[in-house]
Amino acid sequence: MKEKYVEYVLSKLAPHGPITARAMFGGYGIYWNKTIFASIVNNRLYFRVDEINEKDYRPYRAKPFVFKGGKRPATMPYLTLPVEILEDPKQLPSWIEKAKEASLRYKRRKKRY
Repeated sequence: MKEKYVEYVLSKLAPHGPITARAMFGGYGIYWNKTIFASIVNNRLYFRVDEINEKDYRPYRAKPFVFKGGKRPATMPYLTLPVEILEDPKQLPSWIEKAKEASLRYKRRKKRY
């Protein structure tokens, strides 16, 4: 079941760049080259967000990815991608790009420290 959803998501994303998936932590990381910009956990697709692209998700009431490990849950910087966007080949590329850029900004900030 999981693999079918991953295949479905990749069929939507792959036409928009060199996108791959790798199993990780009970889910899948979605990569553009070597940059992770999305995750699939429990058959839900999450895109990376930051202060720049998070506002795009608000009208869709996107849900955050909450990691339930350790002593208490941790909210990760990923929000569910609206199905309407995944199904729209005209809008999807800009959402991929914004998620990828959010990941790259995070990497640049992380390298400074």
